[in-house]
Amino acid sequence: MSAILVTGANGLLGAGIVDRLIRAGRSVVAMDQSEPLHALPWIDFVTADINDIDQLTRALSANRVDCLVHCGAISGRVVAATPQTILDTNVRGTATVAEAARLTGVRRVVFCSSAAAYGNHVPEPLSEGAPLNPTTLYGASKASGEAILRAYAAEYGLEVVALRIFQVFGPRRTTECYIRLMIENALADRPTRIAQPASSRRQYVYVDDVVNALFLAVMGGKLAHLAYHVAGDSSRTLAEVAAIVADIVPQVKVEFGDGSFGGQYTIGTVDLSLAKAELGYYPEISLAEGIRRYAAWLGGDPAQA
Repeated sequence: MSAILVTGANGLLGAGIVDRLIRAGRSVVAMDQSEPLHALPWIDFVTADINDIDQLTRALSANRVDCLVHCGAISGRVVAATPQTILDTNVRGTATVAEAARLTGVRRVVFCSSAAAYGNHVPEPLSEGAPLNPTTLYGASKASGEAILRAYAAEYGLEVVALRIFQVFGPRRTTECYIRLMIENALADRPTRIAQPASSRRQYVYVDDVVNALFLAVMGGKLAHLAYHVAGDSSRTLAEVAAIVADIVPQVKVEFGDGSFGGQYTIGTVDLSLAKAELGYYPEISLAEGIRRYAAWLGGDPAQA
């Protein structure tokens, strides 16, 4: 059986899809620039930078990799002060992945793209045919990654599936996230202050649903489109999100601002019809259930999640 290689295997989505593939009985090669967070004797782990094409091609060839899941990236919120790092990792890294896949005969690359590639001013409901007009360097890096992979698909026949993932939340996410901020502050009896207005909309998606979408993109047949949306089942205002959090963590107190977005993007209703029809993706975890699980995990009682 051919293997599947996952980049960014220590990250939120990378670790999730590695676990899902292993449970499905697939042979997995995990790759990240740092040592594995936990001992995983049942998989091959490659510690290498995403731009090390020699290590990457060796891992692909030695394991007869048929599909590569490219989760490896760096968030603009993590390195906002060093934009060159975003470009090196997200743009050059994706180009390196595409070239390594070409050189070794990988059939399919599944790419973790982002809703940030759209920017702020989008039609509603938002479909995959909307133009990509990113307003952040991170969003631009994801739009660039899609363009690179689209070109490899056109010129070299590489199968590409780009999942435009919306606001992910859930266990193991520790980077900036309004839901996490509300829960953590409530548990510490602190108020939460959000610069954006209460009417700002999000279509949050629970991490397990994103992992399921990645699994479907890996295991499915050839798809008719390059990009598919991965989002939750409904669009909610931040005020509605705060009300759901309050039902689960009653001590939550949230204050909203007057409209300063501070690098955040806001997108209203997301059209999931293409992902449902062609990918078979249906979000299964409601916002309320996802928040309950996340609160249990953040509260130090993962067994209750």
